[in-house]
Amino acid sequence: MTISWLELEHIGVAFGTRPALRDVTVSLGPGVTALLGRNGAGKTTLCRVIAGHLRPDTGVVRLGYGIHDPRSSQDDLSALGWLPQSLKFPGSMRVWEAVRYAAWLKGLSSAEATARAQHVLREVDLEDRVSTRCRELSGGMERRLGLATALAADPPGLILDEPSAGLDPLQRDHLHGLIRGLSGARGILLSTHLLEDVAGVAESVVVLDEGHVLFAGSVDDLGGGQHTADALRAGLLHLLGSTT
Repeated sequence: MTISWLELEHIGVAFGTRPALRDVTVSLGPGVTALLGRNGAGKTTLCRVIAGHLRPDTGVVRLGYGIHDPRSSQDDLSALGWLPQSLKFPGSMRVWEAVRYAAWLKGLSSAEATARAQHVLREVDLEDRVSTRCRELSGGMERRLGLATALAADPPGLILDEPSAGLDPLQRDHLHGLIRGLSGARGILLSTHLLEDVAGVAESVVVLDEGHVLFAGSVDDLGGGQHTADALRAGLLHLLGSTT
C-alpha cells in the first residue's frame, strides 16, 4: 500500500458567488505529482490552500500521518515549501541573505538559518553566486533562488506553481534535474502549463477542470502508455474535450 504524503478531502473554495474549487478529493503519493488544467481551472487556488496561504470554505487536509483542518490553525501547512508563480526579491539583497531570511521566517535561529542557506544553495547549484545581488541574476538563476527559499527550512513537501515559467529550454532542463533530485526525500506538487515539465519530472498527474478533479492517475495512464509530451498533450486534449 502506497502511503500518501498529502490527502485532500472535500476541499471547496468560493470567491463571492463564484466557486473556484468544488469538492476536491485526492491523495498524493511519493515523488512528483503534476497539477494540470486550463486557465481558471483552480490550480493556483489549490496550491495556495495546500501551502496554507488560503483558507478554504470546506474540507480537510491530511499531511503525512496528521490531520489538519485548514479552516483553523495554519501551522502544519506552513511547514511546507512554497514557490509561487511570481516571486521577486529585493534587488540589493544578496543571494545567501534571501535564503537565510526565508529560513528565519520559518522559525530557524540566525545561526541555523545561515547554515541552512549554505546547504540549500549547494542543492540548487547556486553556491558560486552566494554574494551576488538578486538584481544581477538571470531568469533561470532567479527561479533556482526561489526554489532555494522554498527549501530553506527542509520541508517535508514542496508546492511549486509554474516553476519553469519564462525559462529557456536549457534552463528548464536544468530545473527538471534539480526537481528530480529533490523528489527522493519529499513529496512535490508541480503546477504547470508545460507538458514538457510533466514528461520530464512527474510520476503522477491530477487534472482540474472548473474547480473539480477530472483525472487523477499516473503519467503513463494520461499518455496512453507513453511518457512523452506529445502523448500527454493528446491525452489531455481528449480528456478536456470530453467535458466541453
